[in-house]
Amino acid sequence: MAKIVFTNTFLLELTEIIDYISVFYDKESAQRINDQILNSISLLENFPQSGHVMCYDDDKTIYRIIKGRYNIYYIYKGDLVQIISIVDAKRDTKYVH
Repeated sequence: MAKIVFTNTFLLELTEIIDYISVFYDKESAQRINDQILNSISLLENFPQSGHVMCYDDDKTIYRIIKGRYNIYYIYKGDLVQIISIVDAKRDTKYVH
């Protein structure tokens, strides 16, 4: 079973998404989206290589999973899944940190 850790970048991006949904839609929708995103990420504990490989080199492989309109990027190495970024699919992925 892999251990999941979140980068500060991911946490900031997720907070911005949830805050936006809360303000422009409603808090219930924001909570539902937050739960769906975190539930999708939790599946990586047992299936860490289930995402699409986006790029790789000798040091790391970056994977992507998709939940709704959000692309979630992570690195899997050893028994560690590091969640690095979440991007609205309408945004250009060049902004992934």
